[in-house]
Amino acid sequence: MLKVIKNNYDKWELLCKVLSEEIPENNPEFQEWLEKDEDNKSLYLLLKNDQTGFNIDKIYQNIIIKAGIPEEEPSQKKIQIPDWIRYVSVIALLVTSGVWYYLSRNQEKEIATMQIASQQIVPGNKKAVLSLADGSSIPLDSEFQIEEANGISINNDTTGGRLNYNTNDAVTKKVEFHNISIPVGGEYGLKLSDGTQVSLNSDSKLTYPSHFEGNERRIKLEGEAFFDVVHNGQIFVVETENIELKVLGTSFNISSYGDDMDVVATLVSGSIEVKTKFNNESYLVMSGHQLKYNKESKEVSQKTVDTEIYTAWIRGKFIFRNQSMDGILTKLSRWYDFSINYSDPNIKELRFTGSAEKKRPINYLLNQIEKVTDIKFTINGKEITSSK
Repeated sequence: MLKVIKNNYDKWELLCKVLSEEIPENNPEFQEWLEKDEDNKSLYLLLKNDQTGFNIDKIYQNIIIKAGIPEEEPSQKKIQIPDWIRYVSVIALLVTSGVWYYLSRNQEKEIATMQIASQQIVPGNKKAVLSLADGSSIPLDSEFQIEEANGISINNDTTGGRLNYNTNDAVTKKVEFHNISIPVGGEYGLKLSDGTQVSLNSDSKLTYPSHFEGNERRIKLEGEAFFDVVHNGQIFVVETENIELKVLGTSFNISSYGDDMDVVATLVSGSIEVKTKFNNESYLVMSGHQLKYNKESKEVSQKTVDTEIYTAWIRGKFIFRNQSMDGILTKLSRWYDFSINYSDPNIKELRFTGSAEKKRPINYLLNQIEKVTDIKFTINGKEITSSK
């Protein structure tokens, strides 16, 4: 049995603005409209996935021609028309012409399949796994609190996405080493027993003691993290495979992924001492500067940078400034959990500048790149292929 999709005129403007990405898909008013009727969801999926069989741009041009609007002269000033107006005019034409969307039961099944496919590459979220000294692992997907009589307590805050360690002056337990692992497509926060705050990026792992003793606070990082270190008189050491960073109290970002060619330390405030494991040479890095260590050449370089770019991820943003396409897609793949293929290896070396919120769907970011380059992206499941 065929079913007519009915929609209110007063909601079409909202629908069209989402389709043209003038407002995000998670807009509360739009989500409310979607949840009111399954027909609304069906219509949105048809238009979003371009399953209508209509070429919106061509239909819109026909409307302009039929309306008798003259073509723009080269000397005339161009009038900016919002993208959503094009969708409104197209929908109006379809309705007044008696043409609308009908769905059979088989078509509804196809829409459900498309919806599942569109959800395969989604933004990451707050998730992590805590591993304790006894070998047990705890997924950090629910709130819990561990109170120990020896002066140590651990609690997990799922609302804020943060694992918290607290100690008192009567700590008697022997130091144990724990680690927190962040999967691809995840991120999580950690407050160490000294009060130091750590934000861990996707595909990262931090090994740390249950509490600190002696004159040194030492932890080990794989991946990327931002640290806001509490100054308490003890040296704070972050160890990676290639370098060590020593601080007293400061905030900085360090990226040390195994598959990246460079280890990058970006200092937001204070100062840090960086020592390479290659030759034990030490380098002083000041606020607003960045140190880069190349794993292949063993070279160390420093420069002044805009630290906002390299710490944007902790504020829910991507910011790229003249960055290689390979570097951009590698960073995106860790958050959206996809693999990338290059039909032309030269694409890797192209450079791009742009920014976007991390909660945006991957399609939005890829479309932004397509608009300013001649690169085209094809999504198949969780695999993205780039071509020219």
